[in-house]
Amino acid sequence: MKKIIRVLTAVAAGPALAATAPAGASRLELPRPTGAFSVGRDTLHLVDRERKDPCG
Repeated sequence: MKKIIRVLTAVAAGPALAATAPAGASRLELPRPTGAFSVGRDTLHLVDRERKDPCG
């Protein structure tokens, strides 16, 4: 899973981080949005206090 996240991060960052992507990783390109509605992004941070954090 970490390998996939590194590849997606490198692709999203563009040429600056593309060199860190593993060999054979192809560049992801999405078509430009069309239609009458705007496109946005929202970030949601979820915390499960019932589980132990494996990272710390």
